[in-house]
Amino acid sequence: MRKLLFTLPLVTLLAACSSTDEPSSTPGSVDAGDLPDTALAEAGADSAPTDAGADTAPTDTGADVVPGDAGEDAFEASVDAAVDTTDTAEVKPPACDDGLKNGDETDVDCGGTCSKCVDTKVCSGASDCSSGVCTDGHCAKPQCVDGVKNGTETDIDCGGSCGSTCALAMSCAADADCRSGRCNAGVCARHILAVSSANLHACAILYPGKVKCWGRGAEGRLGYGDTNSRGGGSTDMATLPFVDLGTGRTAKSISTNGHTCAVLDNGWVKCWGGNLHGQLGLGDVAFRGDNAGEMGDALPAVALGTGRTAKSVLAGENHSCALLDDGSLKCWGFNNHGQLGLGDTNSRGDTPDEMGDALPAIDLGTGRKAVQIALAHEATCALLDNGRIKCWGSGQYHLAGQGDSADRGKSAGQMGDALPYVDLGTGHTAKYVAVGYAHACAILDDDSVKCWGYNLDGRLGLGDLNSRGDATGEMGDALPTVSLGTGLTPKELVGGGSQTCAMLTTGGVKCWGLGSPYNGLGDTVTRGTSLTQMGDALPFVSYGTSRTPVSFTGGWNTVCLVFSNDTTKCWGANNYGQLGLGDFNARGDNAGEMGDLLPAIVL
Repeated sequence: MRKLLFTLPLVTLLAACSSTDEPSSTPGSVDAGDLPDTALAEAGADSAPTDAGADTAPTDTGADVVPGDAGEDAFEASVDAAVDTTDTAEVKPPACDDGLKNGDETDVDCGGTCSKCVDTKVCSGASDCSSGVCTDGHCAKPQCVDGVKNGTETDIDCGGSCGSTCALAMSCAADADCRSGRCNAGVCARHILAVSSANLHACAILYPGKVKCWGRGAEGRLGYGDTNSRGGGSTDMATLPFVDLGTGRTAKSISTNGHTCAVLDNGWVKCWGGNLHGQLGLGDVAFRGDNAGEMGDALPAVALGTGRTAKSVLAGENHSCALLDDGSLKCWGFNNHGQLGLGDTNSRGDTPDEMGDALPAIDLGTGRKAVQIALAHEATCALLDNGRIKCWGSGQYHLAGQGDSADRGKSAGQMGDALPYVDLGTGHTAKYVAVGYAHACAILDDDSVKCWGYNLDGRLGLGDLNSRGDATGEMGDALPTVSLGTGLTPKELVGGGSQTCAMLTTGGVKCWGLGSPYNGLGDTVTRGTSLTQMGDALPFVSYGTSRTPVSFTGGWNTVCLVFSNDTTKCWGANNYGQLGLGDFNARGDNAGEMGDLLPAIVL
């Protein structure tokens, strides 16, 4: 007989053990003679069986009950059936909704493989808690400092209702979740989209396309309705307003020089600042941005021609060029040396009816289109769709690279197929072009760098002071490559007034040419006039630890880097506050000014 009998109520055993239809002698009780001795012992009954000598005998059933015979077997079977019925009714497997703490649950119906526990419930680890935090064996409320993404947070301890915003590349649900103010496809993205710095002022495009400008304010080039310079005062940058581009308009790209031009979100071009030669393209010579009421919807867009929009625009010293949506190139402004490439020396944009469909596209040669443009002092260069470079305008500094000092583009028959390519060497093409005030550089198809033009101060980086491109036999295979250092590959180039800088694929930056703050090396030593100054001997610019540049801009006297951590730093001259650092002190010409000591601009 099973040893579970002691768990059953006595009345249950009585019912199971009854072997006759006669009632027991005492209702509700059981006589000792009704059960075998073993059953009584196992049931734990307090009453002893009736003495053998007693007159009262058990009711005769017509057969003696002998241990082991069929009667006892039937009895045991009936008891087993009763036990089995009780097991089925009362013993259930653990469940996550039975109101009990069982199985692998850490508290009632939660934890383990059940649903996660709410605050204050018992836990054995963070995975048991809906907050993801198990402290001292109990689930804790979500906090913004618990190292777990919980509550309304969009990433660990940031976003949502937390007071802390999320850094770049962290998850977000809205712009407000991000430190940068920009949530792009669920990820916090950079706030600083682009920076342009040239000729004494700079501008930045901030998400979602708003523009701020600082530095020299003459002629209204900052676009704030006055001629005040900004960036040198201690509070200038923190209070710097946005430039009004017009109702609902934002900027996609921007270029600074003697004036400022931007490509807007709808492909229009707007320019403001100096306009003595029509470089704003508005059919007059009036400055824009230097007086109230001249910006925003009041500032006309440049007429580029019927149905035409711009992909990019560049502002030069006194002329402007736009690369249009169909790959054509149009330039306007000053044209004294043919820098507009129109076969004459007539400026465009300074009188009515010279723009729009009346402004011809530049003839770059049969079937040729421009993919990149670069503007020097009174000269223009374009990288074409076949990887070749053409330059035109002033020949004073030999940017055309044709072994002479002749102007090109100012007379009929000088453009198109008649305009020679810059010879970069046998079989070589270019993939990037940059110009300074009076020189040009290119990154070639094999990642080498070649520079030509004026070289009084080593800006060509060739270890001497000899200009290149002004005499025969200096270009092509005869033009040396610039030595940047062992195993280093250029990514971008910028040309300054008398210097050149290269940003490398490693993120490093190297500059050479006239000694000045522009070189960012903590001294005013001219480099590039001797081969011993180039290559591995040329130091890297120190811009600070834990920073990776993503874009690079420079002009005549300043260089700026935008970093992957959504900051930007500039160095060089600062006489108008163009470095945006709240003072007028140059950076890069003295020890202790660069690296981590160079502040980031507050935008």
